Amino acid sequence: MNQRATREPLVTIGIPTYSRLGYLKEAVASAQAQTYANIEILISQNPHSNGDVRAAIADYCKALVSSDQRIRYQVHARDLGPPANFNSIADAATGEYLTLIGDDDRLLPNAAERMVSMIGADTVLVFSNRYIMDANGQRLETTTLEFSRGYGRESLKEGIVPNPEVCAWQQACQTECSLVRTADFRRLRFREDLDMPDVLLWILLARAGGEFLFLPEYLSEYRLHADSTTGRGFQGFHELIRCLAGLPVSPEVAPYKRRLLRGLMHGAISKCLREGDTGEGQELVSNPYYPTGGRAQVKRSVMTLGTVLPRPLGAAMYKMLYAFTYGRAGRATAL
Repeated sequence: MNQRATREPLVTIGIPTYSRLGYLKEAVASAQAQTYANIEILISQNPHSNGDVRAAIADYCKALVSSDQRIRYQVHARDLGPPANFNSIADAATGEYLTLIGDDDRLLPNAAERMVSMIGADTVLVFSNRYIMDANGQRLETTTLEFSRGYGRESLKEGIVPNPEVCAWQQACQTECSLVRTADFRRLRFREDLDMPDVLLWILLARAGGEFLFLPEYLSEYRLHADSTTGRGFQGFHELIRCLAGLPVSPEVAPYKRRLLRGLMHGAISKCLREGDTGEGQELVSNPYYPTGGRAQVKRSVMTLGTVLPRPLGAAMYKMLYAFTYGRAGRATAL
């Protein structure tokens, strides 16, 4: 066991919330159950347009504050959106380190204790593995292993990460299974116009220097369901792709950058075409990071045709050609 920490810094566990009271209760309970004593739990509410939903969450949070001195609660005057709500938690946090989880996620009891135990003088981020669970909170073992392998965590060893930027481009470090220095999060922040701002933030953090540490243990549970970011699919990734494509990288990092951008583009272009946004789809298809050759070229041809035709016809033709080519019309969102 790596016993790097010589003190017990205050850790803020931040939980943004909007509409999922049932899940929120599970997230808060997991934070309250931490074996690491020096924590504060900060719940930040974006107010829901439905007054009953808004009031139910507020009443629950106010009751928590009165019963647990570790809990703080803030509510915004209006719905700021998820990225701004995360930023507001970082701004209000009093902890030296910060762990952020969705209101639909859960921490394992030893999460904070294990991550704090890894902290050294140069550490900016500690991250671990995470379980994937379904809407009902049941762990999905096969999906968990697939995610760990797909994000490059399966091949990492415990301790200092040799190339943090490679990990960041692989999306190996993800928000709800990370402990980050609060000052660094505040400095870089989530870009509030991006749907997956954590992707960019971890890349920028890695490029800024400092030590990334990995724990192969599974210390959190990420809920995969229809209303989660992963479950919703590709929402407004055009700006994220544009931003990431413009970042210069070393030859060692370049393959990982290409892989991430290709994966984002498939889903983003498909979404554009299904919604009739042929202009945005055409710009993405012409991006130099869009894959060519082999099966990818067939996909590119189908997508290009969809972008050059008039909007209604282009969207309809795209769906029809995809179904004809791959024989699985229901998988248009996976292109």
